Amino acid sequence: MRAIQLTGVNLEAGYHPAMAEMSSHAVTIDVTGVGRVSVAPTMAGLRATARGRGKKATTAVKASATAARKVLKALDDHPAVAGDHGIGHASVHERTRWDGEQEIVEGWEAHHQIDVTITDVRKAFAVLADVAAVDGVSVVGPEWIVETTHPAYDEARQRAVDDARMKAASYASAAGLLLGRLVTISDTAGSAPVAMLERASASSGLPPADQDVAASVRLVFEATGGAS
Repeated sequence: MRAIQLTGVNLEAGYHPAMAEMSSHAVTIDVTGVGRVSVAPTMAGLRATARGRGKKATTAVKASATAARKVLKALDDHPAVAGDHGIGHASVHERTRWDGEQEIVEGWEAHHQIDVTITDVRKAFAVLADVAAVDGVSVVGPEWIVETTHPAYDEARQRAVDDARMKAASYASAAGLLLGRLVTISDTAGSAPVAMLERASASSGLPPADQDVAASVRLVFEATGGAS
């Protein structure tokens, strides 16, 4: 089997299992294309954790639950918060410390976690401030989100394909080949393009930065005209 190896691309001569119709003298050009689009986020996410402590596990759970209910009440006062928020995770564990070689039990600590989706990004910091004001609660976020139905995802896919085609044409020209038909296409970044999330500082009231939506695709082309 003959092979032509170029940096960043693999050109193989001969039979390929996925290309049974190709000529025995054909080569293939295998490239990866990447496309990115920057757009304003369409939603924001927060994660609030309510904590409670007590000498007994039940006391810690009740204290944590009380703080969690206050968080839920604060969220209900914001129309920009999606209605599907609720307790996503709860846990309780012993709190201990070491005194020399002796482990001393100090009590129990419970957590209730609440994931929040905010449909109006302009309200994200106002929601964060109200949630963080609840005693015994810590907040992480906001994380800026681009909804998967946004046209930017289709544009990122198109840019990825265009990028791959351009690379394939360039490699074919450099190798003295003629680029032929596309025989394989596959998504190399998962089932869909992904939005690169950024977490904003809780102390910042500035508008959110645009987010990158990225797609990656692998294309395999036939090529002809190589040395026989």
